[in-house]
Amino acid sequence: MLENVGKNLPIDVSIPEAFTKNIVSSIDCNPNALMCMTKIREKDTYLIEHSLNVAILLANFGKHVGLHEEQIQKLALSGFLHDIGKIKIPDKILHKPGRLNDQEMTIMKQHVYHGIKVLAEMGISDSIIKTIGQHHERVDGYGYPEGLAGDEITQFGRMIAIVDTYDAITADRCYKVGMSSKKALQILLQETPEKFDEGLVTQFVQCIGIFPAGSLVKLSNEKIAMVLMQHPVYAIKPVVKVFYSLRGNHYLEPKELDLAAPSNMIKIVDAVIAGDFKIDFNKYFNESIAV
Repeated sequence: MLENVGKNLPIDVSIPEAFTKNIVSSIDCNPNALMCMTKIREKDTYLIEHSLNVAILLANFGKHVGLHEEQIQKLALSGFLHDIGKIKIPDKILHKPGRLNDQEMTIMKQHVYHGIKVLAEMGISDSIIKTIGQHHERVDGYGYPEGLAGDEITQFGRMIAIVDTYDAITADRCYKVGMSSKKALQILLQETPEKFDEGLVTQFVQCIGIFPAGSLVKLSNEKIAMVLMQHPVYAIKPVVKVFYSLRGNHYLEPKELDLAAPSNMIKIVDAVIAGDFKIDFNKYFNESIAV
């Protein structure tokens, strides 16, 4: 689909529509497993993976705030297509390993207009295009491309702005290492209510949890674990899978651990990222599936 956009060829919109419907259905079946997918990244495929992650996160967010299925599907589709305009941005700007200058930033910001144009030609509904057109707007009026403020931005527009920012902060790029989910949430909270809707940010934090499924945590026994499932009451006591020893600097046989179990004395010390300890997270994930 992205290749066709780059070549100005027609696109079958039924493909992304069916895909996002499947995302919503998958969340019903196993939300934690799907959330784990958002943590599996490869730097050279950032654009498509970022789009997928935003769609998954928005689908979860939409369910959390009580949207009905049709609204959730539209929101997820908006997330999946929100950065499609970046295909029209020159690679030397899109992949620049450093801060963009003013001229480059002006060109980069045009990806929103490019996306709106492409999606209109695809026959995407006006409501979805409107949401995508607002993913860089900020409630204080200092966003782009229109500088909308407050209630001028739709609920979906405010939601996609939160999720897009969160996923961008946690992503590994050629010019930066992604931050932990905990740090990303702290940044969102620090920039609220100036940039983001305060009520929606609060609900987003509640939706994904302090330690989201798929994120890594350091435990009090000097081991690293991946969060598998949130606890319905105790946010700091999820079910995790222990897989790495910091004392021995080696992988362990993956073992599930319920931090909320009465007999458990182990606690989470902090959220971490794989790069902090030179852990090959993709290797672990694949091996744990095999186990």
